Amino acid sequence: MCSDQRIQRITFPIMILHAADDQIIPVELGRKLVDAARASQRKVTYVEFGVERQFKHNYIHRAKELLKLLKVSSLSNNEV
Repeated sequence: MCSDQRIQRITFPIMILHAADDQIIPVELGRKLVDAARASQRKVTYVEFGVERQFKHNYIHRAKELLKLLKVSSLSNNEV
């Protein structure tokens, strides 16, 4: 089963973070995954980091706003 099919089976809120300059998993695939989840009426938060951030495939954890994004997402989903 492909990722875009599997994500349709997830029943909890989803957060997808993707770097536009990811050379291992192209950002277009991340967007496709988001579209598949939303088409199945899933609650999805999508954050795409621009190429100027140079996060590529491994460095999203360096985003200074990451903790805030996670907290806001958690609060908006009543999971605290």
